[in-house]
Amino acid sequence: MTRWSITRWVWTVGLVLTVTITPLAWIQWQQFRLLDDISSSQTESPMWHAYQLESELHQLERALEQASGLRQPAIGADDLSERYEIFLSRVGVLIDLPRRDDLDTQTAYVQALSGIVSFTQLAEPLVANPAAWIKQPAEVQRLLTRTQALRPLLAELTSVASRAMARVEDERKRLLLQQSKLIMGLAAAQTLLLLALLVLLGRHLRQQLQQNKQITAVSQALQKARDDADSANRGKSVFLANMSHEIRTPFQGVLGMLNLLDATQLSPEQRDYIHTARESATHLLRVLNDILDVSTIESGHFKLNTAPVHLPSIVKEVDNLMRFPAQQKGIALSLRIYPLAPTWVIGDATRLRQIFFNLINNAIKFTSQGGVSVNLDATPDGSAGFVFSVRDSGIGMDPATLDQLFTRFYQADDSVRRRLGGTGLGLDISRQLCDMMGGEISVISEPGQGSVFMVRLPLPDVDAPDLPEPTALPSTPSATSRALHFLVAEDHPVNMKFISIVIQNMGHTATYCGNGAEALAHLRRDRFDVALLDYHMPELDGLGTTEALRHSQSVNRDIPVILVTADVINDTREKALAKGVTAFVPKPMQASDLQRALQACGW
Repeated sequence: MTRWSITRWVWTVGLVLTVTITPLAWIQWQQFRLLDDISSSQTESPMWHAYQLESELHQLERALEQASGLRQPAIGADDLSERYEIFLSRVGVLIDLPRRDDLDTQTAYVQALSGIVSFTQLAEPLVANPAAWIKQPAEVQRLLTRTQALRPLLAELTSVASRAMARVEDERKRLLLQQSKLIMGLAAAQTLLLLALLVLLGRHLRQQLQQNKQITAVSQALQKARDDADSANRGKSVFLANMSHEIRTPFQGVLGMLNLLDATQLSPEQRDYIHTARESATHLLRVLNDILDVSTIESGHFKLNTAPVHLPSIVKEVDNLMRFPAQQKGIALSLRIYPLAPTWVIGDATRLRQIFFNLINNAIKFTSQGGVSVNLDATPDGSAGFVFSVRDSGIGMDPATLDQLFTRFYQADDSVRRRLGGTGLGLDISRQLCDMMGGEISVISEPGQGSVFMVRLPLPDVDAPDLPEPTALPSTPSATSRALHFLVAEDHPVNMKFISIVIQNMGHTATYCGNGAEALAHLRRDRFDVALLDYHMPELDGLGTTEALRHSQSVNRDIPVILVTADVINDTREKALAKGVTAFVPKPMQASDLQRALQACGW
């Protein structure tokens, strides 16, 4: 049995009821008419009126006997005339009956009417003058004789009318019986149909219950799967945070030490080695950032941090950054910002840089000769936003590659692409970032003809905000600033060494410890100007340490807290601010990052 909808069931039941009730209603109407006809025939019955006529004949005969002196008491002329008129009216009623079809063909009816006509022809002249007529006994006797002769004719007429009426009643009873049988048959058929519908409905309801049970089971399974997925996503987020910390923490030591080493007296050969090592570490960190970005977007924790952005500055910044790799390959890199391009927009500056960098970097990577042109322009239709395009003269792409271009981890099976390498994440991240900003990214390319990537972002224009004049970040404290005393909590020995050198080079002092519990102990005993806490530490992490400090009665309760974190989860900043963190320093940390954090703390 197929699964029926409620509407189909309603229509089916309505059709069955219509099919069964319509003939029942018609038969009931016929019965009503028949009963009404019976009721009418009881008052207009020929038998009844024949009987009445016969009775009136007896009354007239009696009156004539009284008028002739054969019966007492005597009757007056007016009473005799009235009795005749009554008899005559009964004759007219019988003749004018609408239901005398069966009588018209009966001999008794014809003979009775003939006798009545003869009687009236004799009586009319006499009745015209009843006063004179009643004084003529012979005439009265003659009329009485005629009534006696008419009596058997009317008696036969009554008998014939009675038999005709009986036949009519029998026919009506037969019709009523047939209609009753039809009603019973239709009622039985209706009952059977309704029972069949009830059986089908019962089966349908049982199937519905079974399907509901199956749906409930599937829903519960999906709910469990969703809960498991949510749990897995939460675990994934925690894993990302831990992996971000575990991978970026040693990177801080590597890059920090390379930077410190680069500041020492080195031979040209040694400095070249340092630069190569630092570029390799930076490239590896960029790959790590791509993987963590994709995982963060998948986990649903990724958020855009929007603010007024000076769009030309970001494009020029990325263009300047990419000029060196373009020069190394011997290709031209040109930038054109059209006059109608928006200047200030509301957007996420970091993610805009990421999109521009990915597109320009890919264009340079797959171009061996010719050049790469970068354009920033207003939207063609004049709506809010801008169009950023990158055109290269590289190897181009075939239709099969274009179909899979924005697929995660996809790389065309091409020797050149294999040689150039890459994670295959940059374009996928750029596409997802464009989607989150309400825009789109498209590409036009042919093999050997280069490619054109176009990004259209509907970011709203905004007036230039009032910004303070930029100041250079000093590498050492200025004459007006004093030396600060830091409390540093860092569990990684190499990073602690790097931080100590940075703080020392900036002209400050510090007390060092390996976890949050030790940090709280120092904060209860000594006075500090600022606390530099690592996010992930054994025993007590940076957030727990900050929360405990803010709720303590220590003299350091209100000192600035700078959190050093490598987490990529976007809500880390909100959680940290809620706990009482003042400023943030990313990993890998640079001296300029720490100086900016100190400025944010008011130092």
